[in-house]
Amino acid sequence: MARSYNPRSDSSDSLRRSSKNNSENTDPRVRRDRGRASLPASNGATSNSRYSRAPRSSGSSRYSAYSTQSGQSSFSNRKKVEYNQSAKSDLAQPPKQDDRARYARYKKNEQGVRVLPAAGESRFADKTRTSSGFSGEDFNDSALETQRRWAREQRGITVREHRMQQSKATKPRSRVLGRIVIILLVLVVLVGAAVITYFSPAFSIATIDIKGNEQVSTEHLSALVGDISDTTLLRVNTDRIQSGVLNDPWVESVQVERSFPSTLTVTVTERKAAATVEVVSTAQATVTTSYWLISAGGMWLGSVDPTASGSLLQNVNITAEQVQQMPRIRDVSASITTAVGATTQDEGVTNALAIIKNLSAEMIAQIRFISSPDRVKTSLTLNNNVEVAFGAAEDVAAKEKVITTFLQEHQGNIVFINVRVVDRPTYRAK
Repeated sequence: MARSYNPRSDSSDSLRRSSKNNSENTDPRVRRDRGRASLPASNGATSNSRYSRAPRSSGSSRYSAYSTQSGQSSFSNRKKVEYNQSAKSDLAQPPKQDDRARYARYKKNEQGVRVLPAAGESRFADKTRTSSGFSGEDFNDSALETQRRWAREQRGITVREHRMQQSKATKPRSRVLGRIVIILLVLVVLVGAAVITYFSPAFSIATIDIKGNEQVSTEHLSALVGDISDTTLLRVNTDRIQSGVLNDPWVESVQVERSFPSTLTVTVTERKAAATVEVVSTAQATVTTSYWLISAGGMWLGSVDPTASGSLLQNVNITAEQVQQMPRIRDVSASITTAVGATTQDEGVTNALAIIKNLSAEMIAQIRFISSPDRVKTSLTLNNNVEVAFGAAEDVAAKEKVITTFLQEHQGNIVFINVRVVDRPTYRAK
């Protein structure tokens, strides 16, 4: 049933409600129309139309009721004042406490807590229960309309804020998940590409580049590397190559590098022969003398014949002239053992190598041979036939300085120098 209106010609009177308990008329459009009161007709008469028109005049509004008259406020302004006063008076009354749900929502509203609408409630609250939980029976029609408008406004703000909070809480998680998915996809693609490339014939080895060798032949080192033509730079076993090249005693270290797209680079560091060791053996009552090249670290590099011509060792470029320029160690223990690639444990040989390592090049050039039966009895024989009792390889630089001083002071008149105790050196003249 539609609600009836009784507009009056006096514009100061607001719209009257026909019934306080009439809860059926809840159409918001009807309530919106209530704000449009009948306008006074010309000459004080009341028009029969729903909205009374005033005669149009130049500069006047379409409806004279919406214009301000002398000594009176406009209808809309007085309607706003009456609307606010009614809201203040009616909203101050709490609902019944026996309705716990509505009372709780009222207390939250009273404390300024914004409450989302309950599930199933209409946006326009066109049912008996309002969006804020109040009943139309508890308040008059004006308070109900005010509460509904307030609830709609609060619901709109709260929903907007709620959606913003959900968006702020959801977006970081979605972004993190998205990034994780992208990273996983990239990793899968990279792993797949790596596996395909690893087992494909791409980057096949076409060239083996040998570097750093001066004495060992390149052909010999290539043979030690082995045949790797059927593999690629990605699948080549560099550890096996290193161990194979290191089997040669003349190779001290090796480094294997991949040079894409098809070159394998092998860089070697060679050992140098530091001296020649004269080894005398008496096997089966036969005295034999052999000459072994030995490195500064005590590794046996091979047996040579100093009187031969050309290269003295297979796959190694070393001549008799180079061997003759090296210091020669003799008078070693008869129990000494030699083997290519093995390291000597003989005390005399080790002591002689330490002396050679710490002497200057000028002094080494003056040595004819080193007699080293043991550590204490080690002696040097110079090219001028002067014998030097050197002893242990201790204070080598100080001992060398004493030897040089004696040779300069007694040039041509000295045959023996004893520097075993460097603080108390002695010499013997001719």
